[in-house]
Amino acid sequence: MADIASTEAGASTKGRGLGLSLLLSYLLGFGLLIGLIYYAEPWSIAGNTRVLDLLVRGGIVQLTDIHSTGLVAGVPEFKYYIWSQDPISWTLVGMFVALYFVIYACRACQFHWIARFYGVQGTFGLHARAYFYGLGIGHVLPFKAQYLATGAALAGAGQSGARCYTASRVQETFIHFEVLFFALWGLAFVGWRLWLIQMFWPTMMLLAYYLFAKDALLSSDLSARIFRAKWRALYAMLEEPNTVVKTALIGIFAFAISDVITYLVAQAFTTDNNVIMKAPFMALQAAVVGGYIASQIPISPVGVGQYEVAFAIVLLMSNVGFPEAVSITLIDSAARYGVALILHFLTRIGSDVHTDIPAVLSLYAHAHGSGGWPEEDRAGVAAK
Repeated sequence: MADIASTEAGASTKGRGLGLSLLLSYLLGFGLLIGLIYYAEPWSIAGNTRVLDLLVRGGIVQLTDIHSTGLVAGVPEFKYYIWSQDPISWTLVGMFVALYFVIYACRACQFHWIARFYGVQGTFGLHARAYFYGLGIGHVLPFKAQYLATGAALAGAGQSGARCYTASRVQETFIHFEVLFFALWGLAFVGWRLWLIQMFWPTMMLLAYYLFAKDALLSSDLSARIFRAKWRALYAMLEEPNTVVKTALIGIFAFAISDVITYLVAQAFTTDNNVIMKAPFMALQAAVVGGYIASQIPISPVGVGQYEVAFAIVLLMSNVGFPEAVSITLIDSAARYGVALILHFLTRIGSDVHTDIPAVLSLYAHAHGSGGWPEEDRAGVAAK
């Protein structure tokens, strides 16, 4: 069961150190977001998302050159300010934020079932807290560090960190299945031509990210060993088909909610007056799939920037205006990241998590530098 942990953790980072890798990761993520906003007309996005109204009210942006004060000169066209005055459906906003809590609860349940199969003892509450802790760390560190953080949290509670890490990697494989399932679902509804157009750019982006980061990833031999280790872990799970089926179904349910959320986001910020951000549901579903594809190698923390660029491009290929596409993905991502971080901090405040960020960073550096899950260092992981 520890095959994945002991194998994948043998990956060697060939950069100039962990600090430089993290810096480049953050620069990439923020660079992608800034570039996306720049090419999608920042003033349009500010109006669509209603952020412009807050900036004007806060004295940051001048409404005109002669009226009001602000750090930024007047709005270039008054229409942007008019857009920012359109009402927001706060009922729909509350709904899609609440649905993100549902999604993460489903993911925690999915992790719990997988972890129990691999012999990780503990209640759903214990496993969920570890999952939420790792979820937050994954929004700070790149290259799927959330799996190491989840393992560290459970290792600090006396469980096998290697088994926990294996469970996390197997859960990742279930998510890959979900992406494939909904990609094929979209193909059945939109046909080959549009589907290929939608999926082409996210796939090319994934390839580009791989080529960009291949020196920091895995050798072909190590990749093959990881694949075999994952397959052995999944094959062992087939001995309990009921566990496999329920784990797959709850994942499909969670992924489907993601599609619904993007639709609610578009509807919540669309009015009959000025701002129209409506998009076909199948286009939004394809955008979610594209975002997941492009962020499968999360060079930036949790793939921030990678996901949003792919999401917006898929909508653009589906004949949705680029400013509207970017507005939808930014609002959606803000809600998703916000809920993940809330759950992380609630876990830190409301329970005794037996690890901390310095310990996870140490574990992160060890796993990417020496070749194994440091079971012998479990006491060091449980720093608090």
